[in-house]
Parts: sequence; C-alpha cells; structure tokens
Amino acid sequence: MRSHSLLLLPVLTVCALAAKALASPPVSVDVIPGQTSQGPSTVQFVSEQHGFDGPKVKSLNSTTSDWWYFDVVSSNLDASVVIAFFSAESTGLWEGIPDLGTATWAYTIITFPNGTQSVIFFPVDQMTVVTVENGGYATMGNQTGWAGTPDMSEYWVWVDAPDAGIEGNLVLKSVSDSKVAAGHSPCAPASSPPGQSFELGPDFGWNNAVPDADARVDLTINGSRLKFSGSGYHDKNWGSRPIETVVGSWYWGHARVGPLSIVWFDFIAPDGTEKPSSYVSSDGTLISSTCDLAGSVRPTGVNATFPPNSQSAPASGFRVIIPSQDGGGLTFNITHKEVIYDSPGQAVRWIGSVSGGFNNGTVWDSGIALYEQFTFPENREAHTVRGASCIYIRERVKV
Repeated sequence: MRSHSLLLLPVLTVCALAAKALASPPVSVDVIPGQTSQGPSTVQFVSEQHGFDGPKVKSLNSTTSDWWYFDVVSSNLDASVVIAFFSAESTGLWEGIPDLGTATWAYTIITFPNGTQSVIFFPVDQMTVVTVENGGYATMGNQTGWAGTPDMSEYWVWVDAPDAGIEGNLVLKSVSDSKVAAGHSPCAPASSPPGQSFELGPDFGWNNAVPDADARVDLTINGSRLKFSGSGYHDKNWGSRPIETVVGSWYWGHARVGPLSIVWFDFIAPDGTEKPSSYVSSDGTLISSTCDLAGSVRPTGVNATFPPNSQSAPASGFRVIIPSQDGGGLTFNITHKEVIYDSPGQAVRWIGSVSGGFNNGTVWDSGIALYEQFTFPENREAHTVRGASCIYIRERVKV
C-alpha cells in the first residue's frame, strides 16, 4: 500500500495553486452521506460564477443523481481506464445498477492490452467534495478520489484499495490554452457569463470540465501493472428524476485526430426530441462549442437503426457532424476497435479509430476515440420511491 501522505500530494497541490491564484478563492465543502434524504433535493441546472465541477444536487434523495466520470484511452487503442464516482441510489439511475447498500460509490472498468478486463466497485459510507473556484477535490473514504486545479486544467485520480486488489493513479493535463481549460456546458464554453443552461434534456444535466487531456495511467491490479499514456477526458452528469425516465437514448463520445479534440453528445428524449451538443478545438484553441441543431450523430454500416432502441443491435460505426461558425462544418467517421463495456439492450461502449475534419479543408485519419450508445426500454416506468420531489435552480435566482 502506498503511504497516505503521498495520496495527499494532489490535494495539497490544488490548495497551493488556489492560494497562489487568488487571495481568497471561493471554496465550498459538501459532505454527501451514503444514506439518502427523504425530503426534496435541490438541483442546479444553470451555471454560476464558480463551482463548474462541483456537486449539482443538494440533499440527494432516491430519485436524484449526481456523478463524475473520468477516462483515459491509450494512444495505440490497446488499453483504457474508466472510473466514475456516484452520489446516487440505483433507483435514481437505471435498471441494472447494483444495489450496493449506499448512495456513495465508485466503479472502474479497466481494459488491458490483451483484451481482459477488471471491473471493481467501491461502496463507501460518505463522499466529501471540496470545490475550489471551478475545480477542487473529492474523497471516498480512503479508497479513491480525485483532485483538480481551480481552473480545471489538471486532474489527478487516485485509487488505494489493496483489499480490492488495485492501487495507482491517473493524471490528466488539459490540452486547452483557455483560462477555464475549455470546459463547456451543452451550448457554451465554461468561460461564458453565468446563467448558461446545463440541461441537455429536461431534468438531465451535463457539463464537460476536460474535453481532452494528455493523460498518464499507472495502476497495479491484482499484481499486474498497467502503465500507458493517451487521451484523457472528464465530465459529469446529474438528474432531478430517475435517469431512465428522462432519457430515451444517447450517443456520446470524445476523440482526438490530428490537432483536433472533439466531443459529441446527441441526446434523444423519450418523446423523440433530439438535442445535439458538440465541441471542437484545434491545438487547444476553441473552434466551436454549441448545441446547434445542425449537428448530429448517426449510426453507419450494419444495424444503422436511428434512433436506437433496446431491441436494435449496435451499429458498426458512427458519423459525427459538427457545425461551425464559418458554415463549413466538420464531419468525422468512427470505426470500432474493441467493446469495453456491454449491457445488452441498454449500453455499449467502445474504443475505436476516427477519421475526418473540415468539410471545406483539411482532414485527418488514424485518430483515437472512446464513445458509447445508450438506450432505455420503451416501456420503462418511473420508480415508486420516497422523496420524489425536487427544488429546481433553472434561473440565476434560486427558487
């Protein structure tokens, strides 16, 4: 086991950077218990001056959810790590989520170069999130957590769970040259004035703190060391109702090809309403961050059913169309290499290659991508659970 003093180094670094950046950086502390509330939750769906990567659900109940997601895909597409931190009961998410006896938990899915996988869950009694300016740090007991700089330009994710057979870290350094690391909400950069909507669909929030990062992984899993570098990513989602009742399906992913970093999230509501969100930067400089309806993600090749449903087989590829301010737009083609997660009838996540670029200019091939298709059963019903009410923050004044 590594010394806990070493685990504190990222946290201490964040605090030092915060102190250097601001004499009195805005700080908030949220201690999130594993036992959910029986009263209403307060859910934030609009950006504020600070707290971009902080919790968005206060007083979590059994129908609300809030989670942070990180991944790294290797430059040669032969390995990946996904780790997510949840403040949610299974009733606030979707069918198939295990009941771990607590609402504060994490999981990791690790794919090795030989194709084998490790899936590990970390249930804990409580989660502590300290938000410093727009970044911050979090701990789940002594097992795992993360630390991010106040401007979200760097993140460290650590795991120290020898009883589960895993220890090590992920390091992500944003490729962006932006003051706010080029994070974005569905329709605008994180550097935009307060008041931007976080709603990708009704009652479903999303923001992307790190669209692309130069990343390093150094983990030891059951005695086997996994060490690689590649493209890293970090975002978060949350909901004011059970996720399976507010989402029909989605296509989501991120990629790096040539000098371009791209993110797509094509959200389809249960009634069929579509809302695409996309992000593109070149050599770290923002080109586009928009929810322009001209953007889209569509399946290609075999099984190209749109919109996807729980009965349709996954498509053999995807085409991502991203509008740009000059009207030319960008198009990318995604080709699968390996499935890294599969829940039949619900979700598939892949690592794969990407080619494409500007419709009226340069294109590239042989990029890397990590992406997924998610669907929910058409006959789903809302869970009948306690505490099923919320107070929404959809304006700059709390209500």
